[in-house]
Amino acid sequence: MNFFGRKIYYGWVIVAVAFIAGAFSTGPVIWGVSVFVTPMSEELGWSRTSFFLAMTIRSLVAGVTAPFMGPLQDTKQGPRILMFGSAILLGLSLIGLKYAHHLWELYLLIGLVGGITQIGAGAMLTQSVLPKWFIRRRGRAMGIALMGSGFGPMLFPITLQGVLAIVDWRDAWMLMGIFTLIVLTPLSLLVRTRPEDMGLLPDGDTEPYEMASGSTRPRPPQEVSLTRKEAFRTSAFWFIAAGIMLASVGLQGFQANLLPHFQNIGHSAAMGSLAITVYGACSVSVRIVWGTLGERFPIRYLLMAQTFLTACSIVWLLAMPGGNVTFLFGFAVFHGLSMGGYFILHPMMVADYFGREHLGGIQGVLRPFTTTATAISPILVATAYDAQGSYFWGFFGVMLAYFAASTVIGLAKHPRRGRAAQGDAAETPSG
Repeated sequence: MNFFGRKIYYGWVIVAVAFIAGAFSTGPVIWGVSVFVTPMSEELGWSRTSFFLAMTIRSLVAGVTAPFMGPLQDTKQGPRILMFGSAILLGLSLIGLKYAHHLWELYLLIGLVGGITQIGAGAMLTQSVLPKWFIRRRGRAMGIALMGSGFGPMLFPITLQGVLAIVDWRDAWMLMGIFTLIVLTPLSLLVRTRPEDMGLLPDGDTEPYEMASGSTRPRPPQEVSLTRKEAFRTSAFWFIAAGIMLASVGLQGFQANLLPHFQNIGHSAAMGSLAITVYGACSVSVRIVWGTLGERFPIRYLLMAQTFLTACSIVWLLAMPGGNVTFLFGFAVFHGLSMGGYFILHPMMVADYFGREHLGGIQGVLRPFTTTATAISPILVATAYDAQGSYFWGFFGVMLAYFAASTVIGLAKHPRRGRAAQGDAAETPSG
């Protein structure tokens, strides 16, 4: 692809599309909900539990459909079609929230339709498509792309607070839906599944990787791909599934309730939104750092450290005195720098462990583990709040889940490297 007379590897176009799509995969529904929950609940008389049930439905729908749609993400036309359809549905569902008066409408638009849109959202690009375009530069490419999802908390809450100062929440939903359609629909037409579909090679190489250095060395472990059935037979698959399930408890239920929690402990909505923006900026800026580290060090140990540090950041939150701005922004920085690593290390670990050819199918089966946790956590956190008027015990449970995730991930040994070592030992002649 030529741009201003310079030839650019098309994989970087996929990185740009994934960057923008990532911002919209978290911004409108997760971080947008955190802004709308208070005005909508006050006007319509909904409890936090009933409101966040929509998020649970959304996660369950995404989890049920993912195993069936996952293999489609490995086909030549599948990702482009999925993203185009998801962009249309997401934009229309956000516009439809302008007219919501009953809970069933919220459950339909955010829950059912929103769950279906997750099939072709930004996560599909970063987890199943982008790793096919890069091997040696995978960490850097994914780090840049995944900075996009960090722009969700960095831009949407503070922007929507400004919009709500001008229009009511109904018109704010409509404007966000129109903006989503304008941005995502044309971008979806740029998606391509793998470089081979365009006559290219991963990383933009001009000759097969094993010959690129002038040698005939075998392909590196990253290029050896396991099928979905082969991945199932490894213990690493199940440890990874358990680890990301535990870590996912801290996504929707925790993050969508941060702004209401900040308000409960004495901060204004504007100050809380600014803190979330700082969290987003830190989460964005650190992802390429985590990705680069993932190219040089074992991802398993990096992910263990990341989940442990994230748990420690929640300890900070729970111990934070109410109304203290210094502690508020200290938490935002700490949580952003630690949490930013999860979004890149988790998909990198799957691609590194199982290869790039069948990532859609493998991620499709891993998705229900993630969505089950993200479905349960909003209800648990909201129920704890409704019962006690405090988020303490709900957030305490999230903290424990992150500590447990760190332990479980440490048990996931690399399946293909273990096989390679056994093969080398078998081929070595005895004494």
